[in-house]
Amino acid sequence: MGKKLAVLFPGIGYSVDRPLLYYSKKVLKAKGYEIIEVNYGNLRRMHFLILRLRKYREIN
Repeated sequence: MGKKLAVLFPGIGYSVDRPLLYYSKKVLKAKGYEIIEVNYGNLRRMHFLILRLRKYREIN
């Protein structure tokens, strides 16, 4: 089976450190998912997310 990937998209004023996403991330990690957290404060680095997604697609 290939790797599993989860991308967490926080909302305005709700970061991935808040309970809903924090505990979701813990459950996903325990189930073997690779986690990518989108940080809107770094939109200039959005290409990093794109590169990681491309690498993920190459592996699977």
